[in-house]
Amino acid sequence: YGLKHYAEDKSTGILMMSYRYHDEPKTYIWFPGEPLPAFVQSPQDYQLYAFNAEFEYAIWNGTGRRINKFPELKLSFITCVMALCSRYGIPQSLGVAADVLKTPIRKNPEGYMLIKHFCVPPFPSVYRGDPRWERFVSYCIDDTNAEYGVLKALPAEHLNEEERWIWEETVRMNTEGIPVDYVSAKQIRREAENYRAANYELLPDLTEGRITKITQTQRIVKYCNDYDVQLPDC
Repeated sequence: YGLKHYAEDKSTGILMMSYRYHDEPKTYIWFPGEPLPAFVQSPQDYQLYAFNAEFEYAIWNGTGRRINKFPELKLSFITCVMALCSRYGIPQSLGVAADVLKTPIRKNPEGYMLIKHFCVPPFPSVYRGDPRWERFVSYCIDDTNAEYGVLKALPAEHLNEEERWIWEETVRMNTEGIPVDYVSAKQIRREAENYRAANYELLPDLTEGRITKITQTQRIVKYCNDYDVQLPDC
């Protein structure tokens, strides 16, 4: 059903969140039930960064607000590091981007296995008692450090006005969808199918039986070529 439905589903929750403040050496980890970090309490006072920030935006507003009492996060408060990478032709994958930019800390390759274990049904009956839990926490911290390293390696830390508008509009469309006249769309499709069916019946007569379907592209090219109409393809 898409990211919005995933973020708002009653089975979705936040297990942990890693973060760091700009130019501070330490990376912090937050668990549900602990006091909210300062930037979560007052996101309007910060410019937040995340790689593929659309995901964080959806989880913050869809899960964090519903379960963990997060305040609303507006798109203007957040900058997508993946979008910044796109500006400079850097791959749209955190792991590959970190490798290309040779960041001090790279994405932990064990992450996929850990996410599959802890975040995909059937969920484990024990979390913190699981010997893999501490590795999962380390993976979460490594991701933040890798994202920070990518951000610092880029020539700029902000999208320009046009890029910002494109990114925000893309997120809004992905979140809310776009309006579609469903009734008219069905009618247009019905009329197109009727028109195609009627012309299918004419095609064999028009071509002396050499073409029976409009999808027979090789036959169409040969037929036209035989009448000195040179088509390289259809």
